[in-house]
Amino acid sequence: MAAVQEVVMEQEVRSPPPAPEGGNEEDDRMKELIHLCYEEGIIPTNLDPGEMTVVGREARFKVNTNIDQAKVNWLKAHAVMVISKEGARFLPRKVKDDIVRAYENKRTGDGTFDPLNFRRGRVRIESPNVVSYVARSTEVVTWLVNRGSDNVTLAKTAYNLEFKPLLTKAQLKAQGREEDESTFWVIAVQVPLDAMMYLEAHIRRAIGPIILMHPAEQDRMKPSLINIKFDVDPASRPNMKDVIWVDTFEGDSLEVKLASSETPRCRRCRVFFHTEEDCRRGSRQRDQASGKGQQVTRGNAGDQGQQPLPIYQGPLGTRPSSPSQQASSAHQHQQQHTQGGMIGDNNIHLNPLVSPALAAFQGGFPSPSRRSTGSELGPCTPIHVAGQSAHVQSGYAVRINVPALWYAADPS
Repeated sequence: MAAVQEVVMEQEVRSPPPAPEGGNEEDDRMKELIHLCYEEGIIPTNLDPGEMTVVGREARFKVNTNIDQAKVNWLKAHAVMVISKEGARFLPRKVKDDIVRAYENKRTGDGTFDPLNFRRGRVRIESPNVVSYVARSTEVVTWLVNRGSDNVTLAKTAYNLEFKPLLTKAQLKAQGREEDESTFWVIAVQVPLDAMMYLEAHIRRAIGPIILMHPAEQDRMKPSLINIKFDVDPASRPNMKDVIWVDTFEGDSLEVKLASSETPRCRRCRVFFHTEEDCRRGSRQRDQASGKGQQVTRGNAGDQGQQPLPIYQGPLGTRPSSPSQQASSAHQHQQQHTQGGMIGDNNIHLNPLVSPALAAFQGGFPSPSRRSTGSELGPCTPIHVAGQSAHVQSGYAVRINVPALWYAADPS
């Protein structure tokens, strides 16, 4: 008993640990950094990164608890979740941003938000129907949360919006689990056309009473049959089925796959019945990336041992009048491939289809004054192309009737 009293007395006289010096200053500094980051877009430098672990080419950080808590508290006071309803769910990201901006214009126009002091907030698309909105003042966030829901018209179309306090990713997951426990939904995936008519009756008979059947199409302007969702009595959860088979009078068997909140779903492609690790889209992207890397490696290896292209020696190639001219032309052609460019008028790539009878030039092509039939080019001689003669008068060149082909002769 005496020992117990001594312990109690020691606990009573023990003083609490002293508060860290400058704690308020550090909190104010952290709030200012968060304010500059989310409102002004100035990311802080030299911030404590936390503990880092590296696995292969991936790095994972366990951030500082105090900094992260201050960040979450600030965001909860300055941010709100904007949830798009009905048709706004399937709008492009740019249009969703425009809806939020149109709502800002609406409220500043009617005087709800002071147009002199109001500044636009920061928008971040979280999911197809959720947008995070970081307001510049806590009064705006309070007003939106109290408002609950509203509508805005954009391009003669009215969109319904809901405003809810900001939740972190962990809180959203917890809320989703609670909703999954309190509700029970079944989705018929890729419904066959022949099975659509019996779908409600089959689910009600095989699983349980249906509370709500959601619209069959995502957009009534573009009806399509993909997935159909049913809200079923939660008491019927043990009766969940994976597949419903429908036998027709013609002997066909139609397969209707069913999914629920417990069905595996890929976070990458948003498709049921497989996980992110088994996703074909991800493996295909990885294969393409590895293939590109191999191509780059092969290309670099080939560049190191690349040789000049061989000179064409066929019947359409250039025909020098002497072996010395042929050797000179080959040396000039090799220099062009080695240097990778053209130097002056004498360093010219000869196209065998354009200049089949051309010999090695000494002075280059004459510069034409006009690109039309009969243009004065200088002294030329008749040439033969594929067995046909092009009649050329002295001082003129004739453009034969082949698109984009010009023929000339050795001025010598």
